[in-house]
Amino acid sequence: MYSRDGLLPARFAMSEPMPHLEDLSRPRLAAGCRWAGEGESRTLVFPEGVLRLQPTAQAILERCDGERTFEQILAELAAAVDDLITKGSL
Repeated sequence: MYSRDGLLPARFAMSEPMPHLEDLSRPRLAAGCRWAGEGESRTLVFPEGVLRLQPTAQAILERCDGERTFEQILAELAAAVDDLITKGSL
């Protein structure tokens, strides 16, 4: 929620700018975040609460394991979309 002057309240302001993702970056979930459940009922649990993700968000975040590079994640997601297009599912 924004304040009347249109600025974010201090508690929501980012202390540091997000780093630029490089092709060789290896994104991972933040400390304290973990997966719970299986399949479509899988949720992302973190200290402040729980998120039930849309399938697209889940597909992206499941690949952010600290092992895959940003470039690999993009390639995997592009291949998955190409596969859906080929099958006529998208």
